[in-house]
Amino acid sequence: MVKQTAVKALLGFAGLGVLLWELPLARKFLATITTFDFFYERSKDPSWVGEVINKMINPPPGTALLVVLVGLVLIYWSTKPRDVKMSLPMIGMLVSAICFAGFGVWHLVKSQSTQAGTPQADVTPASDIDTHLSLKFGGGPPLANHLSNIWRWYALANVVVIVSPEGRKEIKTWNVFLTFEKPVNASQIVVSSQSALPEFEVKDRESRSAIIAFMGDLKNLDLEIKVLNATPAKPQKETAPEVLTTTTPAVVPPAPPPPPAPRPLSTYEAELKVRAIDKFLKVLSDDMQPVIDKFPLQQNWWNALKDPKDNPTFRPDLLAFRDEFKAACLKLDSLRNNTPEYKDLTGMVEQPQFTKTLKAIEKYLVQFMYVQDTVKQNASKEALLAFMDDSMTEYHEAMNLFVQWRNEARAKVLELRGKISP
Repeated sequence: MVKQTAVKALLGFAGLGVLLWELPLARKFLATITTFDFFYERSKDPSWVGEVINKMINPPPGTALLVVLVGLVLIYWSTKPRDVKMSLPMIGMLVSAICFAGFGVWHLVKSQSTQAGTPQADVTPASDIDTHLSLKFGGGPPLANHLSNIWRWYALANVVVIVSPEGRKEIKTWNVFLTFEKPVNASQIVVSSQSALPEFEVKDRESRSAIIAFMGDLKNLDLEIKVLNATPAKPQKETAPEVLTTTTPAVVPPAPPPPPAPRPLSTYEAELKVRAIDKFLKVLSDDMQPVIDKFPLQQNWWNALKDPKDNPTFRPDLLAFRDEFKAACLKLDSLRNNTPEYKDLTGMVEQPQFTKTLKAIEKYLVQFMYVQDTVKQNASKEALLAFMDDSMTEYHEAMNLFVQWRNEARAKVLELRGKISP
């Protein structure tokens, strides 16, 4: 008895479910559930999986009636007493259900064979569809910030571990796979980032997909992938041949496409960049300004040679001046090397005068030490000037150029900070 009741309930729920599925309101309600939404997305798969799910979501007409008839026959078959024979109407209903099922299978096979034999129209890739993908690579799996005309994407990381006597070394590379929702006339794949990218290569580029291989690790950066569409050439009408003239018009090469506009920074990214800018400003102001303030004091070499007792600290002060100058410049270079993702910022604080200025300071220091240690005290100022003039002039010009560069670099960095955080 319990078994019969369970079979009846199961068949009843199945029949009710099929009937409800035929109602549009019922489909909208079920579409709000995550599982059904997943099946709907999978129905777009161009493979056989999508075809099967499409048949499940949109069954052929009459499927509900067939299920009801088969269910009624099974219910009667399971509930009738064993000593009662089937009546003629029930036998007719069973035969009708079997014939209807056979007709449904035949119709399905015939429609599939007809579709397979009918040549499909060629799908022309579009040239006006915005197709791009923005990925953020951090410590974990990459995340998509924004995408357009991307049906599916996948980033595959390959890690090669090399164990040698020197130690263990890991080499990590990435492959990014793209599948377009609509076919595009992909003429070029543009890959860009505000941070330094490893060497990469577009391995495959078709109207429906693309594969990009990166020969290095992608870490802590935003990756922009954009598909540039080429406008297909329009067929030209045949015209009568024209008579060539001797005047040849100048061929103007097409202008290169403008670079893509930089992506606006998020609040978190802007905060990180402002912190980096503040570190650079601290070196340019707090570390370099004291060195610049000491520069005029380190030019009075004549007083130090004439009255060494009254100027006993000129030589050690000059050595300390050289060391402080070098330390401040190396600290700025260290910041530039540690923040390669901010190319606009590191380009502003590149030090073209550092090496030249440091050599000028050391030349001036060496000549002063030589004069102080070897030249007699009663040497004339004119003789010492002739000996020190070249190094002194070079030292003075190099420091002035360095001060000018520092002032301009600090002004540019302050202006950049004002644009990011007004």
